[in-house]
Amino acid sequence: MAHYKDGGGRDSRKRARDDFDDAPRHKRGRYFDQGSSESESTEQKLESLITRVGEKGSKTLQSNLQALADVLHTEIGSSSSVKDKVLRTICFCVTTLTEKITIYSTLVAILNARQYNFGEELLEVLMEDLRNALALQEMEKARILVRFLADLVNAKVVASSSIMTLFDTFITVTYEPDIPHTRSDWYVYMILSALPWVGSEVNQRKKVELERLFTILETYMSKRSTAYLPAIQVWTTDQPHPQKDYLEMLWIQTKNMKDNEWKVSHCTVPVTHMKNTHVLVKPQHFCTFTHPKM
Repeated sequence: MAHYKDGGGRDSRKRARDDFDDAPRHKRGRYFDQGSSESESTEQKLESLITRVGEKGSKTLQSNLQALADVLHTEIGSSSSVKDKVLRTICFCVTTLTEKITIYSTLVAILNARQYNFGEELLEVLMEDLRNALALQEMEKARILVRFLADLVNAKVVASSSIMTLFDTFITVTYEPDIPHTRSDWYVYMILSALPWVGSEVNQRKKVELERLFTILETYMSKRSTAYLPAIQVWTTDQPHPQKDYLEMLWIQTKNMKDNEWKVSHCTVPVTHMKNTHVLVKPQHFCTFTHPKM
């Protein structure tokens, strides 16, 4: 893989020009649409660049990420409104362009390495969005946000201890008395759907905590009732294997991944090729999360 230089300077500016030379530019080098105010057009152009990153082009993904990080690093220091636009756009893209989650986590890692408080501010927005999604019962959005937080652990933006604390908070829902099983099922589902993305990392750094979490999950799954399954069953025979519901299938698959040392080969993980950009950065800890009550 080609060597990529960090930071600003002539190399980074040239790389940004090469990768985004179709974008109209101000004489100071900012990217914006011609014919509109500088602030508004800058935000529009940045939104477009963030949304399109990772699309097929002549440049490599690593090159595009570095070039985009160069542009964003310059612009987010220009005004608070631009920074807020960048933060909100990344969060929006994560929940709508879910196939590019690892691309956005890598982008955040590069920006966090250059400006440490960027990662802190992004986490504040993400946690706010997660609280709102759960309060409004936008459960799929919440699930994707948790997945992104998990992948930020791989990118060294979020500390392993923080994601494990979040999982522990979710699992406490299963202890709530007299609640619909759909509520506890969903919180367990959010944990299980995020673990494949972060299992390898927390297994290395928080193995004891991970084993404790799996013990609790095992207890929950063993006691969980699936009496409703015959009502939705579509198979007429248990051959070649009996029908199971979505959560039990995910639990089986997650346990298999754990037994297989969390090996995942089908996800694009650009951060593994760019570790020199953030390896020395201290991971962020997000604030204590409180899930909404019923």
